[in-house]
Amino acid sequence: MGTRGWEIAALLQKGGTLLSQNFYEQAIELFMRVYNLSRRNGYVEYIPKALMYKGYALVKAGKTQQGEEQLQKAYELACRNKLMSEQAVVLHILAQIYHNDFKFYGLALEYYEQARIAFHKTPVWHSLLERLEEDMAACQRELAELDIAKIIGPVPINKLRQEYLTSLVNGFVGIPGIDNRSQLGQRIGLTRQAIHRNINS
Repeated sequence: MGTRGWEIAALLQKGGTLLSQNFYEQAIELFMRVYNLSRRNGYVEYIPKALMYKGYALVKAGKTQQGEEQLQKAYELACRNKLMSEQAVVLHILAQIYHNDFKFYGLALEYYEQARIAFHKTPVWHSLLERLEEDMAACQRELAELDIAKIIGPVPINKLRQEYLTSLVNGFVGIPGIDNRSQLGQRIGLTRQAIHRNINS
């Protein structure tokens, strides 16, 4: 790694420190510097990392749609450049956001599962896998305990089911591992089962 590479790595680490301290705007600026420097100097592996952390910071700053878009773009670039470790980490972060920030538990579980598959395809720290399993187990518990009636109030059941199905279709489109309508239908069916008992109880 040349001098420029060390500079990029140092900026990324500094941005991560700011992010952990909740200085989101400053972190976003640093991640953009990392992104621009990486593109200009050909450090392909840092481009999805910069977008990934920028996206996470945007979500934490309340700019959820922009953040989600940056994370999806980071995943696409990691796939295009065959960066398996980066793919796995982005999938895990997306799962955490859908789980903890958006409360889309079914969607989060799909991303956790895809992250698990990606992690098993590349050498990673054992602690990353442990964290993934802990997050996934927590999401499954929260989904099992979810009381839909308390959240949505009195809604006609037919209207609820249709709106829920529509939102699932929109959410599942684009998930890695779901390539056709048959797979989409299967995954939606599994997620509906997890929530159905709350609707009918």
